[in-house]
Amino acid sequence: MPHRKLVAKLKATAAVTALVPAARIRPVRQAQSASLPCITYQVTSLVTEDGIDGTSHTQIAEITLTCWASTYDDAWDVAGVVHTALHYWRDGNDGGEVMQCRCDVQADAPELVEESAEMAIHAVTQNYTIEYRKA
Repeated sequence: MPHRKLVAKLKATAAVTALVPAARIRPVRQAQSASLPCITYQVTSLVTEDGIDGTSHTQIAEITLTCWASTYDDAWDVAGVVHTALHYWRDGNDGGEVMQCRCDVQADAPELVEESAEMAIHAVTQNYTIEYRKA
């Protein structure tokens, strides 16, 4: 599955794990008590393309990553190293091939943040499209 390859890439990238330990890269949502910074990911679309012979070998996945931090600048710093790791990344190892990964958009995500007097959390979302060939 493309999202597994993407998460493995993030966890194997030293610049990413220097800011966000691998254990803080989690699916869908962060826990309310989560240590910051952290990264969440969600598969928003997964389409299988059939070949002429009717077999499917290629998937197109859209994955949203959210980079969470306690300051605005820290959220963008995490987003920056994630973007560097993933934008135009290709990988043919481990039983499937990422033909291309590209970042379609990066943006502030104030709608995701619940701000209280006790704690402010900042978030940056990134939408990636991955073209993936199944083994």
